Parts: sequence; C-alpha cells; structure tokens
Amino acid sequence: MVALFAAVMLTACNSDTQTPQGDKTKLWPAGKKGSSLWGYINKSGEHEIAAKFDYASTFSCGWAFVIEDKEYMFIDKNLKNKHSIDKDEFCDEFFYYNHLRFEDGNFVGMWDKDFSVVIPADYEALGAATADKLVAFAEDSDDDEGFGYLDLNGKVVIEPQWYYAYDFEDAMAVVVVKKGSGSDASYKYGIINKKGEYLVEPQKNALFSLGENRIGMQKSSGKVVMCDKNLEEISGSYDRGEPFACGMVRVYKEEKGYGFVNKNGEEIVSCKYKSARTYEDNVTFVKKDADSKWEALDKNGESLFKLKEGEYIYSGFHNGLALVYSYEDDAVNYRYIDKDGQTVYKWTPGEDEDDDDDEAPRADNWEELNRRSVLQSEKGGLFLNYERAQELKK
Repeated sequence: MVALFAAVMLTACNSDTQTPQGDKTKLWPAGKKGSSLWGYINKSGEHEIAAKFDYASTFSCGWAFVIEDKEYMFIDKNLKNKHSIDKDEFCDEFFYYNHLRFEDGNFVGMWDKDFSVVIPADYEALGAATADKLVAFAEDSDDDEGFGYLDLNGKVVIEPQWYYAYDFEDAMAVVVVKKGSGSDASYKYGIINKKGEYLVEPQKNALFSLGENRIGMQKSSGKVVMCDKNLEEISGSYDRGEPFACGMVRVYKEEKGYGFVNKNGEEIVSCKYKSARTYEDNVTFVKKDADSKWEALDKNGESLFKLKEGEYIYSGFHNGLALVYSYEDDAVNYRYIDKDGQTVYKWTPGEDEDDDDDEAPRADNWEELNRRSVLQSEKGGLFLNYERAQELKK
C-alpha cells in the first residue's frame, strides 16, 4: 500500500502562530556577504541579528534553532533568551503548538516552550503536537498493536491498539490495523475520533488526512481521490497528492504533470507542470519542463513573475519573502525576493579564516536526518520509525 497522499508538515500554509508556517517573528535566516556564517535579516534586507552562526533555521513559536561554535541552541529574536541543548538531544528544529520533540538515546520525548519535559523520552515513536492536543505514540514500534495516543501532559488517553497511527487533524485521525504476518499481512485503514471511537471502520482502501475536513483515499485501482469525512468522493482521480497547503492540494497525473485542487475538488491549476512546489504564503513555484524558468503563481493560477535563468528555490515564501539561489563560477549566489520578484537582499558566501571543517553543522546527524526527511515526504512528518513506514509503503 503506497502512501500517495503524503503529509509534508513543514510546507503547509497556516495562519496559526502555533506552527512554523504561522510564526510572525518576521526575521529570515541570511548569510553575510563573503562569509559562511548566518544571521537574520528583516524585511528591508538589514541584518537584525549579526551573522555569527554556522547554521540558522527559520523561527517557530518565537524560537529559532542555531549552531554557534558547535553549540546547539534555540534563541529568540532579541537574543534575550537562549536555551542550549546537547546535540544528542536534537530531534526537531521546529516547535508545533509550543512543543518540541527531543531525543534520549533511541527514544523520543517532548519539551514545552520553556524546555520543561512534558512527555518523558520513553517512546520509540512519537508524533508532533497539534491543535487537537493528542500525540500519537508507541513504546515498542515493532508491536503490531503498539500505537495509541497521549495528551500533552504525557497521560495515555487512547490505549495502544493499532499497527500505525497518524496525528490528529480536525478532531479525527487515521489509524492502521494489521492482520496476518509476512507475505500474508494485510493492512486496513480507519478513522477515529478523540475518544478512540471509529468514525470510519477499518477498510482495505488506504486513507490519509488532508486537512480541511478532507480525506485522501487510495482506491483498488491505485488511483487516489479526495473525499469528505464520510468518504464521499469530491475530486477526480490522481496518481498522487498531498495535504492542503493554503487551501490547495498538490496533485499529480502520470504523463501530464502537477496541478492543484481546492477543497471542492476543482482543479484550479491544471496538471501540466513537470515540477511544482506546494503553496507557501499563498504562492507556488512551477516549472513547465526541464528547460523552463521557475515561475511564481498566485492561488488563481495566475503568473506573478519568473525567476532568472538558472535560479532555483531554496525556500518558498514565508511572511512575504522567498529565498532563491543560482550557481556561477563554482560559487552559490543567494537572494531574497518579495512577491513582485524584486531583490530584497543578496549575498555570495565565502570562507572565514577561522572556519573549522572538522565538524560541519549537524554532520554527525546527517544520516538520521536524511532518513527522517524520507519518512516525512513519504508518510508525513509524524514518526521516527523509518522501517515501519517502508513496510507500510510496500
């Protein structure tokens, strides 16, 4: 069963300040010209936090993850508050609903915004905090009935009973029941409410939450459709699709390409693009073919502007700015642009005299981070169990 409706949490469009996408700090990570260090600029392109970090993430819930001289820490915009963490505790860069996961060995727990432990690191798999204030968990992710739900105080609210469990959205969650083992194993998907009661009994068609009170369903033909919470079909059939971002679902048709559908199942942007990013800040970037320039579209599918020849998107729009880059003479050129495509700030990094190449930022974590990235793109940014996701994907 292939997870064709993949949840990519960090690209969603959300006005809630409790998510990374809704953070209103309005500072953007940016490098110093001629340096490998990063700081933060404001919307006018001026550095408000000096470039002194080896790594700098975007803000979420008022915090940004940075690395300075091998020290892992979270900072606020005024640098008045700083919280250092051991690099072995590092799990996530971003807060969701004022909560952040951390690691202790092979187990995962959760901090609140004050970095107090609210869920101890006793779990092999742990979901992210959501507006529904329930977190999917498994103490033993190899247990075929090991997934249940905790509240944000670490109390078991729904006892473990599922092979796999997704995070809650719109007061409902998709769960997976496994029957049999080995080559005889089968998987059935259901939908539960916050009491653990079935809204949709487990069935053979794969189900995935899309947000906006919509469900993605993979039919026996392998095609996927968008449904309401009663599984009444709303959209046409597609080969794959993703959860809502800014009120739009990115979909894909073989031999045609990417397009976008609204919650009523209407194809607002036709499936004709070879490449397309999800909507961020109500703007998407698309590319018709390999030789085309990246083009920005609004939510009506109207063109806003095109990038320069040879430019790529580093990060989509957030609070009105997007970061793009290009290569020239073995150098990488970055520039922040506004929604008119105009340059706000640009720089070309360089090498600092005191650069220490012995340990690149998070180098010891790249393998695990890459595994999570694959899991996030295939099964949603929900759990740490890559092997379980791959088994489900077969």
